[in-house]
Amino acid sequence: MEKNKNSDLDKSNIILMGPSGVGKTYITQILARILDVPIAMCDCTLLTQSGYVGDDVDTVIQKLLVNADGDVDAAQRGIVFLDEFDKISSSLDFESRSFRDVGGRGVQQAFLKLVEGTVVKVKLPGCNGVRVF
Repeated sequence: MEKNKNSDLDKSNIILMGPSGVGKTYITQILARILDVPIAMCDCTLLTQSGYVGDDVDTVIQKLLVNADGDVDAAQRGIVFLDEFDKISSSLDFESRSFRDVGGRGVQQAFLKLVEGTVVKVKLPGCNGVRVF
């Protein structure tokens, strides 16, 4: 198979749906290997809004950039696999009548910015500079 790194195809977003155990994660990993692109796997149930303890959406992009060996161009062609994405939701705390947003709406809005193509500044671990992604 000939690999074309200068493809004219636009970035796209894909949703894989299916019950647990059918191979969504596996097929994505195989696809990344065949396409020779970096991949970042993310369990969305562990994500929090930026500023709280836990991983945030920027951490997912940081993982992708690390897996691309710091190569921004390669990372921009990479795959971000969001497992359990359907578990991200806003929840209403009925006692305080306020929205708890630690793992809900704030995470949704951060992902929406990425899907829309927002430029992100990412710090690599052990690196003094910031990379623009």
